[in-house]
Amino acid sequence: MNQIIYVSTFYVSPGGSSERIILYYAEVDDTGHVAHGGGLEDEDEDIKIVEFSLSEIFNAVGSGRIADAKTIIAIMWLKARCERKRNMSTWRPLTESQPAQQAAQDVLSLSISQQEALTRRDEAQKLRDHFS
Repeated sequence: MNQIIYVSTFYVSPGGSSERIILYYAEVDDTGHVAHGGGLEDEDEDIKIVEFSLSEIFNAVGSGRIADAKTIIAIMWLKARCERKRNMSTWRPLTESQPAQQAAQDVLSLSISQQEALTRRDEAQKLRDHFS
């Protein structure tokens, strides 16, 4: 694993729980693989490795087969990342200094044209400025 990229920080149930999840993205390969599965036995971890193609995982979210919020957020971030890499030569991953709202906006932008996305982003910024 060469690089860990910050994805987002969010509360599981704002107002009902103080549990906070911090998501990161990393690409891995078999060079660091030392055993089947993963986790530390003395900490009762039982991590199973499950592999999906990108289309399989995106379809699993779209069909409702994946219903876990943190997993959906991670997969939608990945989908936005793939779209950016395909559509923009100057794509850069989000960093911890950028707000999570930008990630959500990027995910929403997948379903509308780039021009519409820019217009909506500008309108949203005007509203934020107005109510600040």
